[in-house]
Amino acid sequence: FCHTQLGQFDLALEAYKWALVKNPGLAQAEAGFEEMNRLVNPDSQENSSALALDQKIKDEMAKPAAEQDWIALEAEIDLYISEEAAKRPVPPTWADSRKQLMRAQMYAMRAANEEDEAKKKELFQKARQAIIAANKIDPKDPQIQLQAVRLLAQEPGSGPVKALEQLDRIVKEINKGKDSSPFRNLRIDLLVAI
Repeated sequence: FCHTQLGQFDLALEAYKWALVKNPGLAQAEAGFEEMNRLVNPDSQENSSALALDQKIKDEMAKPAAEQDWIALEAEIDLYISEEAAKRPVPPTWADSRKQLMRAQMYAMRAANEEDEAKKKELFQKARQAIIAANKIDPKDPQIQLQAVRLLAQEPGSGPVKALEQLDRIVKEINKGKDSSPFRNLRIDLLVAI
């Protein structure tokens, strides 16, 4: 954390790697590692692969509905997550929870792009179900917690006020009052949106 605050992102990345070796299930180390890896290696294969998946989702959305193949894209997501899990020291639940998290993100992207209100509602419901499944697999994962709040902020009928309430509940009840920079950044985004 100190290296991050000092802008020494390469040293912070190494510290998070060390922490994950010593304690593979440490949620703060996982979140810090992912955040620092994106900062230190913005053009890394991992980041470019994740961006490629985002682009594939966008490309699939651009196709006519009859030509969209979401099952194949879900299989590609699963393969990507499995490959990433094999590359690093992660808890045994990481891959399964991340697969659900990526599905939730895919559904949310589709819902945000959907004009038909009934389909939009259905896609947000699928995103919510995927987040719930991810959370059941790994309830202490900060990335899942953050995505749940982001989804709530986007969802019609919820919005940033309800999302902020959920964020406060997560920090207080699940994380026992422990806050971190990703949670504080999300809080700022939600307050700005209100």
